[in-house]
Amino acid sequence: MMNKVASRFQSYTLLAGLAFLGQLTSSAGSSSVPDFDLPKWQTGERVKLTDFAGEIVVLDFFAYWCVPCRRASAEIEGGIQQYYASKKGNLHGVQVRVVSINIEKSQPKQTEQFIKATGLEFVLNDYEGALLERFDGSGTPLIVVLDGSHATKDTPDFHLLYKNAGFEGTKKLRQIIDSIKPPKTTRAKVSAKRGTVIDQATSSPTTHDGEISFEGMLASDIQVTATTASYGRQKGGTEWKLNYTHSTFAEDYAPYQPFDFLGYPEHLHEEFNGGQASVRQRLSDSFTLNAAVGGYAGFTDFRSLWLANYYKQQFNFVPGYEKPSPQGINATTGLRWEYRPANGFAEVNFLYAYDQIAPGYDFEPASGELLRGRKYLDTYAPMLRFENVLSPRIRLLNEFQVVLTSGREPRYAYRGSINVALGERWVWRSSGGYTHENPTLRAQYVGSTLELELAPKWLVNVSGLYYHDTGEIENSAFISTAAPGLETWQAGAGLRYVGTRSSFNLSVAPIWANYEPVTVGTRPFTNLYKDRTWISVRAAWAIEF
Repeated sequence: MMNKVASRFQSYTLLAGLAFLGQLTSSAGSSSVPDFDLPKWQTGERVKLTDFAGEIVVLDFFAYWCVPCRRASAEIEGGIQQYYASKKGNLHGVQVRVVSINIEKSQPKQTEQFIKATGLEFVLNDYEGALLERFDGSGTPLIVVLDGSHATKDTPDFHLLYKNAGFEGTKKLRQIIDSIKPPKTTRAKVSAKRGTVIDQATSSPTTHDGEISFEGMLASDIQVTATTASYGRQKGGTEWKLNYTHSTFAEDYAPYQPFDFLGYPEHLHEEFNGGQASVRQRLSDSFTLNAAVGGYAGFTDFRSLWLANYYKQQFNFVPGYEKPSPQGINATTGLRWEYRPANGFAEVNFLYAYDQIAPGYDFEPASGELLRGRKYLDTYAPMLRFENVLSPRIRLLNEFQVVLTSGREPRYAYRGSINVALGERWVWRSSGGYTHENPTLRAQYVGSTLELELAPKWLVNVSGLYYHDTGEIENSAFISTAAPGLETWQAGAGLRYVGTRSSFNLSVAPIWANYEPVTVGTRPFTNLYKDRTWISVRAAWAIEF
C-alpha cells in the first residue's frame, strides 16, 4: 500500500499461463525395482533395499532447493512414517518404512536445514540422482511405494506398486499401503478401534508463523512509510492468517501559483490503518478453497492526499464541501486446483471492493452551486492464475486480471514471472506485465533479480526494474487530476538471511520517476506531477514456531 509510484510499477495483475499435464506411472513386478546400496545421511552407514525385507517401503526423493518437496516430505514423515509407526504397521500389520533420499551433494548446510524443517528421520544420500534416474524420475519430488512384504534377505522380492512425479497427498498413499497384505494367512489381528485415538495423536502438527515488515519511500518533499504485522496458523488442511498495516504520509504541499491563486504551502501528515483476515481450506488432495475479507481507513497513497488538500484549500469555505473520509472494504474468494501434483496449479479468484474516496469539486458560477465528483466506487475483479514447475530448477507464473470499476472502461492486465536456479548458488528471477484500458492507458514493466548464496543461510541480490505508461485516464468530472505519462527506473541491492525457523531481508533501491509535461487542464497539479528521485528501503523479519 505504498504511494502511487510504487503501485503503478506493479500495474493490476492476475494470472494465467503455460500448463502441462503430468501422469501417474505405476507398475508391478520385482523386475522393475532397482536395488540400491546407499550411504546414510551424516553417518555414511551403508543401507541396502534388502534391509527392508518384509516391509512396505516408501521412497521420498528430495532436494533442498525443491519448493514442492518441503510440503511433500513433511506430510509423508508425519502422515505416513509416524502414522504407521504408532499403529505398528498398516491395516494388516505389515511394517511401513519411509526412506527419504537426498539427491543433492552440494550445500550440505542447506540440506541439513531442510531435514530439520521437515522432521525427516531416515535419510539416505543419492548424490547426483543416480537412483532417481533408475526409477525414470526426471525431477523431485518423486514418490515410490514398494511392496516388500514377500521379500526376505535371501529373496529380494520387491514389487513396485506406485510411482509418481509429484505429491498426491497422504490419503492416496494410505490407500495403497493399506491394501497390502502379508504372505501368510495367519495374520495378527488388528483392533477395529485402534484408529480413533491414534489418529488424533498422530494428526498433522500445528504450525504458527509471524512476520513484521517495514517499507519506506522517501523523496525531498514526500515521505511514505508502511509497517505490516501478520500472524498465521496452519493445522492439517486449514490455514488462516491475520495482518495489520499502519502507513504514514508526510508531504510538503506546494501549490502551483500561476494556476492556483487560493492555494498556500502546507505540511500534511495523515495515517492509514488497514487489516485483513484470510483462510485457506484444503478440500481434497487437488482442490483448495481460499477466502479473505479486509478493510481500511485513510488515504491509500500520497497522490490522493495531495489532491484532497487542493480541493480543501479551494472550497472548504463554500457550502456543500465535505471533509473527505476515505475508507473501504473488500472481499476475495477463489479456488486453487493442483492439476499436476506439486508441479501444476491453476487458481481462479474474484475480488469485490467498495471504496469511499476523496471526491473532486468544481464551482458552477451560473447556479452558484458546488458540484461534487464521484464519492463511492465499486470494483469487481475476476482473476486467473497458472503456476507451473517446468523442472526442478524452473518455476513459471502467469496471471490475468480484469478490473471493472464504477465509471471506467474495463482494465485488462497480464503479469508473468519466471524463477530459474542457474546453479547451486545462483537464482535468477524475472517478471514483466502489461495493462490496457480504453481509450488511452497502456502500461508495461519488466524487472529482474539475480541472487547469490554468499554463505550458508546468507544471500545477496541485485535488481533492476523499468516501468512506463501513457498516463491515467481522466476520472474527474471537472478539473483534470489525471497523471500524465510516467517513466521510472529502479536499481537496488539486498541482503537475505534464511534460517531454519526464521528469515530476514533488507533492500535499498533508488527510483527515478519522470513525468511527461502536464497539460493545460492539469497545470494546478504541476508540483504533484514533477520528476522525483525516491529512495526505497524495505526490511522484513519472519519466524515459524
